[in-house]
Amino acid sequence: MRILHIAPSISRSFGGPTEALVGFVRASETQGIKNTIVAPEARLAEVEWFQERVPRTEIHLLRRRGGISDLLAYWELFKWLRSLGTSYDAFHVHGLLTPLGSLAGRLFIRQGLPLIIRPFGTLSRYTFSYRRTAMKRAYLSAIDRPNLVRAGAIHFTTAEERDEARWHGIDLDGRSFVVPPPFLSSTSDHQRRRWQASAPVVLFMSRLHPKKGLENLLRAWPSVLARRVDAKLLIAGDGEPNYVRSLKDLASRTGVAESISFEGFVTGQQKLDLLTSADVFVLPSFQENFGVAVMEAIAAGLPVVIGAHVQLASFVLRRDLGVVSEPNPALLADAIIRVLNDEVFKDNCRTRGPSAVQEEFSLQVVGEKLLEMYRTAIATRTGAPSLADKHTHATT
Repeated sequence: MRILHIAPSISRSFGGPTEALVGFVRASETQGIKNTIVAPEARLAEVEWFQERVPRTEIHLLRRRGGISDLLAYWELFKWLRSLGTSYDAFHVHGLLTPLGSLAGRLFIRQGLPLIIRPFGTLSRYTFSYRRTAMKRAYLSAIDRPNLVRAGAIHFTTAEERDEARWHGIDLDGRSFVVPPPFLSSTSDHQRRRWQASAPVVLFMSRLHPKKGLENLLRAWPSVLARRVDAKLLIAGDGEPNYVRSLKDLASRTGVAESISFEGFVTGQQKLDLLTSADVFVLPSFQENFGVAVMEAIAAGLPVVIGAHVQLASFVLRRDLGVVSEPNPALLADAIIRVLNDEVFKDNCRTRGPSAVQEEFSLQVVGEKLLEMYRTAIATRTGAPSLADKHTHATT
């Protein structure tokens, strides 16, 4: 089976969606699936980093220029598809509300090709209540909704993401699949003994974006520090420069800035070192359709404190691996203190977390779910000729 993925980005700065794409590709390989990824061009270092993560995958980059970058990338995609001598079995579009993915989805549907769409959270109520809401609603109605209605499969990463998407009134029966991203690190990563620091360490690690609720964490921090005077808050991640500056300004205004450290973007050994040195991981997001960073923290043996709208919350509660809190500063501070002060609970999370992640998010488990989803999408194919077929007929 051959799958063509259309991705809005393969850059590390894109955060969870890029990590999830890597995971899906590697999980599908456990089922003998071959993948090709098409995405807009990126910096050479980003491309090399991504290719190292998926060494058996072909990557095709599309040119982008100026303000019409996505439209030009779509034209490049169209020309590239027309030049293919062979066809793919199914087409997996990652993301909504982007011209490249939307136009590619429309193209695949018109050609009768099996289409899978992964919204990665863009169908949430939060998406349509935060910034440019009227434009998003108009775009979805005119461009993405027809694709969603006719796609062979809709790929959600949690049941909560799927259930929340129903408010759009799109019939998902028989077409919705819950396939989470897999956990990628080796088991040896989890067997490292946690460094026992003298001061408790609270870790936030994610893309720095307003939806992550970091302002509430910074406002909660003085209350945490009042009860654990030696605690440290580490903030790992990067984002839009003006926004990052505003966060640092807020940290300075808390009066306890000396206990807060902005670590910037981390990866590899630096990322692992932070996970293995922390006492609790915090992600108070207003909306998170999965939460790859939460999964990584749990796999490293950390208890987590997460917002109620982080959609791994049901997994955390079912496995008793953390606290789910409303992202209110006072409630958030109470939740952090509760975990920091409970040594038995922290020890239990250190023991149970890695095995829970392996049981539910291993490459094999996720790969089997992907194969089922692709087979269903292929079975719904309308029978129209593929782009490759049309190209062949036109040249004979």
